Amino acid sequence: QVRALGSSFSDTPFAAIVASPLVRALATAEVVRDLQQTVPDLAASTVESPSPGIVVSPLLREQHFGSAEGRSFVFRADDGRAQLDGSNSRSQRFPGGESLAEVAQRAEKALDDILLPLLDRQYGHSSGKSANRTSSAPCQDRHIAVVSHGIFIRELVTAFLRRDTTGRVHPHVHCALGNTGWMRVRVEKVEGSLRVDVTEYNRREHLAAVTRQRGGIGSSAHDPKQKDIRDFFTRKN
Repeated sequence: QVRALGSSFSDTPFAAIVASPLVRALATAEVVRDLQQTVPDLAASTVESPSPGIVVSPLLREQHFGSAEGRSFVFRADDGRAQLDGSNSRSQRFPGGESLAEVAQRAEKALDDILLPLLDRQYGHSSGKSANRTSSAPCQDRHIAVVSHGIFIRELVTAFLRRDTTGRVHPHVHCALGNTGWMRVRVEKVEGSLRVDVTEYNRREHLAAVTRQRGGIGSSAHDPKQKDIRDFFTRKN
């Protein structure tokens, strides 16, 4: 599935690839990078990276569930409910974990520290909260790939939409992404305002040719070195 995803973007030149350090997301980002015709230039960001051509940041990690980490979804939804701290659904969290409100704060920081500076290279000035300066110089589309996780991606896209300065009201993003599903957020300057639109959501056409075989992954034969999917969510400090 990951190779199918990477192949579908092989002719889309990414100016930067930004990824969560969690194993599954980083492995996906590396496949996308490897199938690019040219490796993205890390000079586009001041963030140091352990993987060539990829900006890796803990800001893009999935929500941390604290005491519920590694437990089944049934535990989270039922048995663990009594452990939740917080007065509402967005402030609730398991002991030692993050609330959705805290994930949203992390998404805002990822915008300010990583993604908006990357966009600034396109427009030549700040694209942040007070992005009302105009630019007469035309610019080409600049593609940035963000490889992260479902809950964080929803909070990140919602944070992006809050930066829209055209006066439009955007709803909070609630819909889930399927495995290797992707979405596109278009950010552009329109008469001095920052316009943010979600133009694609949960696109998975790249999986059309991927067939599952018994004992293997997708169309691939069984690999004795294959890991349990839970291993990909291991948090490494």
